[in-house]
Amino acid sequence: MPEADLLTNLVLALSVAAIGGLVSTALKQSPIIGYLLAGIIIGPFTPGPVSNVEIISQLANIGVIFLMFAVGVQISIKEILSYGKLVLIGAPLQVLAVILISMGIGRLIRMDTGTSLVLGFVVAISSSVVISKVLEDSGEGSADHGGIALAWSTIQDILSIIMVAVMPLFSSVGTDNNSVLLSMVKTFGFLVIAFGGGFFVLPWFMNRLALLRNREVLLLATAAVALIAAVGASMFGLSVALGAFVAGLIVSESEISHQILGDIVPIRDVFSALFFVSIGMLLDPRMIISDWHLVVLGLVLILIVKSLISTGIMLAMGYAIKTSVLVGLLLAQCAEFSFLLASIGRDLELLSENSFKLMLAATTISVIINPFIYRLRAPIVSFVNNLISANNIPQPTQYATPDIDLPDRRHAVLCGYGRVGAVVGAALRRRGFPFVVIEEDPRIIKELRRRGIPAIIGNAANMSVLSAANVESARILIIAISDAVATRIAVENAKALNPNIDIVARAQSAKERDYLRHRRVSHVVLGEMELALEITRFTLHRFGVSGGEVQAILQGLRERSEAELGSGSLYDL
Repeated sequence: MPEADLLTNLVLALSVAAIGGLVSTALKQSPIIGYLLAGIIIGPFTPGPVSNVEIISQLANIGVIFLMFAVGVQISIKEILSYGKLVLIGAPLQVLAVILISMGIGRLIRMDTGTSLVLGFVVAISSSVVISKVLEDSGEGSADHGGIALAWSTIQDILSIIMVAVMPLFSSVGTDNNSVLLSMVKTFGFLVIAFGGGFFVLPWFMNRLALLRNREVLLLATAAVALIAAVGASMFGLSVALGAFVAGLIVSESEISHQILGDIVPIRDVFSALFFVSIGMLLDPRMIISDWHLVVLGLVLILIVKSLISTGIMLAMGYAIKTSVLVGLLLAQCAEFSFLLASIGRDLELLSENSFKLMLAATTISVIINPFIYRLRAPIVSFVNNLISANNIPQPTQYATPDIDLPDRRHAVLCGYGRVGAVVGAALRRRGFPFVVIEEDPRIIKELRRRGIPAIIGNAANMSVLSAANVESARILIIAISDAVATRIAVENAKALNPNIDIVARAQSAKERDYLRHRRVSHVVLGEMELALEITRFTLHRFGVSGGEVQAILQGLRERSEAELGSGSLYDL
């Protein structure tokens, strides 16, 4: 029976995916890796239980819809536009550069024009889903480089629409000008209808539903919106992924977008697992072995060439080395749209079945490898930093704006102007104490300079940047950044420039606190401890404990080992 076949394949796919996800999590790796390997295990190219590829692929389409809808909800259009030319110009430049290089390499290995073009399209796109997962697993979900990478990949996804429209021009299948023109008109029409009508209707509709205070109705409506958008896109001859993504972007403008995202996540997680399983099922390990050199070539394009291009564009636009490298690493993989583009290329006979499977292998392996590469981000950033410094390559991050005078002695150097640094900076400015800010985000730098606050764009771990801030003659160095590696390097470099400087730094763990204290940091603030003390202060006050007694209790807690508290052990006052 068809129903029994569907249920059997669903149970098999979800069971193996759950096991793969558990193993990956236990090994402190992204669950995506487990899902892909699970797909390989139950695929037709390996011994063991074989699932029906067609059935799983159909279920995976639902996963693609909810995946891309959730990605769209997470990305605000206003936020994308806030990055300005970095994503609106930088992303298209990166895509164009990767396509041209890929086509050049393709021609060198005697690919025809159509095949090499598809290769460039497939390689150029990065996965918002994988980026989001890598950032979540690394605890950097709110980091600036994460926002840039997600915004960058969003522009890539939008550009993939153009790629889909262009590919028929190079195919012998349906290449008449009328069909191409019709395809472009349909694409434009869908976007006009979706964004033009959706922005006025969808946010209002979702906000009205929220007034009912019925989470079940809201969840059903959210799922319906995602599916309707996907069906609408398919009616225009576009991918369901694009339709769901556009719907998510529009819904993100709703006041309850966070509620919607929270409700849809469980559905997304279940079906997205099936999506990655379906990708793994298409991977033929035998082909990887027989044509390993071509797979390696594809991986070089994806993991190295694309990363270097992205990093170079970031540096050219004035971003710090660290931010530039991290964005490049996050983008070093292929996307869901890459698989879609490869499939379209095969259908248009631009790719042979063998070329299709090779591209599929390279793109899949890139998704598997990317989380491992990102775990090595600290030594990679350090290597690039040292390489640039050793070769005396000019860095715009080393210089302050010429119309703002930097304090030259007995001032404070404030590293990082996020939520923590902004509070410290406000206090210093209110009392009129001289200080200079070191910050990696050009947008923050621009605003600080507009206010007349001395600011240098760069990484606090860079000795040249510290020197530009006159650390040699500074009274105190305040390290308000959350990056433990950068904090350590900044401390070492600052002490080398000014052995007598006072340093106050934040730490994320008792281990990191102890390390900094050993390096003669004057004061280390353990974030969790200070939070716990402030909560304790308020709680005791509400119970009527006097101010003096509260201070005594807090002092007693301070004198206790923060390491003991951080380990989760219970102890008495």
